[in-house]
Amino acid sequence: MSESVYEATSEDVILNVVSLMAPADAMNALKQDIVENWWRRIMLWLKDFGASASYDTPWVEAYKAVQLLEQSPGPESLAKLGANYPEGFTPKVIAQLWNKLNEDQRKIVLRSIKHDIALHGLEYFFNSLPNILRREVSRKGSDAIVASILRKAYEFMGGKTSFEDLMAAIADLASLRKDQPIYESYMKAVALGRYVSRPDLKKLVPKLYALSSTY
Repeated sequence: MSESVYEATSEDVILNVVSLMAPADAMNALKQDIVENWWRRIMLWLKDFGASASYDTPWVEAYKAVQLLEQSPGPESLAKLGANYPEGFTPKVIAQLWNKLNEDQRKIVLRSIKHDIALHGLEYFFNSLPNILRREVSRKGSDAIVASILRKAYEFMGGKTSFEDLMAAIADLASLRKDQPIYESYMKAVALGRYVSRPDLKKLVPKLYALSSTY
């Protein structure tokens, strides 16, 4: 009688590793791999196709991801964001990692993932913004708004205004153009600010200082 040969898949191997993990290790695996896989997919798509019907700007995608976790904070949503089938990081693996955690640990993992996703989105937003605003300076009526944005950036760094006030000044530019989709995308960046700390934001806002050479 012939014997059937069983070849372990990458998922099988990872499931075996997960079965031996302590909860702290399972937490770290979820926090790291979900965010890394999600961001890698966004960046690869952006490199190949740019913003499209399938993916929006990275900060809007970050907003969508965070909202998904707010509305459905469980392994299914985590798998939707960060599963990596070729490497065996499947929904089944994610569910097994999740099941190792108690409620408090799950909350910590979700909070960390939302923070890191929001930070990725905001980093991309602030890296893109100076070039966007430089193009606007040459348009009639925009120069005063761009100057206001720069002033608000300095005020934020000095603790004299809020992130929301700074972003409201940025959104004024979209309002001037009567560009509702752009305005809404900027408002999603505002929402991401609620998931990161002020020290996080203070590392990003100085990117706007590059605008000072415009004046």
